[in-house]
Amino acid sequence: MSFLKRVFGGGRAEPREELDDRGIFAGLFVAEPAHVEAWSMEGLTPADWPAVEFKRLDSVKLGTLESILTDRDYDDIDQERELGLVRNAGDEGPWISDVRQELVDSLTTLTPELAASTAAKWADTDELKVTPTDVPRAEDIADLTTALMEMADLARRRGAGKRMYLLMGL
Repeated sequence: MSFLKRVFGGGRAEPREELDDRGIFAGLFVAEPAHVEAWSMEGLTPADWPAVEFKRLDSVKLGTLESILTDRDYDDIDQERELGLVRNAGDEGPWISDVRQELVDSLTTLTPELAASTAAKWADTDELKVTPTDVPRAEDIADLTTALMEMADLARRRGAGKRMYLLMGL
């Protein structure tokens, strides 16, 4: 089983085309806050919310990514972080968290070159390693680079009045 399949439960992030007729169960999505508040949280997200399926992505992994992209210590970011939980459907989820604006802004400026170096650094963090001996392979880093570019595209498609959210569930 590949490094990314072990870490994220399905390999790399799976892009969801804007015109697709289904939403996502876990990952990142963009929507207006009022629409997120009105969503029943049952099943998949509404199909018209731009999204990237990314199983097992969590706020710690996103904090680590933000640390790499902003060149700030994770503890500095974490100390400033509010809980960020926007919606909670119970002990088994789903849960919706706000993605910090600093991370969204950093993603919008991500170039393919920066994505590749960021992917290599991110893949080598404790948060993404399943065991301390995991060594990311070139193909794993390439897949993670693609996932980062899909996250960056999603951040760029945010638009006025919309926010980026993390959707998690068991």
